[in-house]
Amino acid sequence: MFLDSFKPLLGVEMESRFATHAHGEDYVRKLNQGVQRVREQVRSEAFGRKLESRRRGVDKNAKSLRDYIDALFAAHGKLLSVRVDLSYKNAGQINHPGVPREETARAIKDRDRFFRELKKQPFAEHYLGCVWKLEYGLFRGPHFHVLLFFDGAKVRQDGLFAKLAGTLWGQITQGRGDYFNCNAHKERYGNALGIGMINRSDLEKRALLQVAASYLVKVDYVRRLTLEGAYRTFVRCMRLGRPSNKERHVDDLCSRSLG
Repeated sequence: MFLDSFKPLLGVEMESRFATHAHGEDYVRKLNQGVQRVREQVRSEAFGRKLESRRRGVDKNAKSLRDYIDALFAAHGKLLSVRVDLSYKNAGQINHPGVPREETARAIKDRDRFFRELKKQPFAEHYLGCVWKLEYGLFRGPHFHVLLFFDGAKVRQDGLFAKLAGTLWGQITQGRGDYFNCNAHKERYGNALGIGMINRSDLEKRALLQVAASYLVKVDYVRRLTLEGAYRTFVRCMRLGRPSNKERHVDDLCSRSLG
């Protein structure tokens, strides 16, 4: 809807020294027409129904995510939560409608390979599961917000684990990938820190983890606008290896709740 409304402006360069006053007036006219088309569509009943459906989906995923994290704590006395953002170094501005789909298709292939290779890494021995979300930024391109869970009774050094995951992403993407290690910058979160080592009995930190995780189920309106439903809302949690009987309930929640 969004890109269709502004298609007449795609590829138009207004910083050219050869642009005339008439060019500028035509650009503004097309811009205003695009704004009017968007206004008409967002006021329609069809758009309202679609928006309400998105909100219901967010609420459903949020509850599923809360249940999943609670189930992990029920099975493990400590969780080591690791947050890493995976992106690309040279993501450019959208300049034609095909760009988001092409870039996102490549990113999904990279993501799939990343998780396949993750299970082969020594640091993933005590990996329990993850939640990830795909977003698309107009200037940042496709990127993933990833929350990894490890058995806190077996491992520590969450900042190192995030670094290792980010390094793996760089290898998977053959140097095209970039990452941000959230666990290495905990001071940014202040009293709202919801990542790192969290004990089952620490209800305050568990609540903060739920808040941090809830960001991953929010609707990405930029992605919705640019991809126009070509892809589902990407929120997943996965396990590596074969679960024990004790943890099958966690796997059941994982497989049926998110996605």
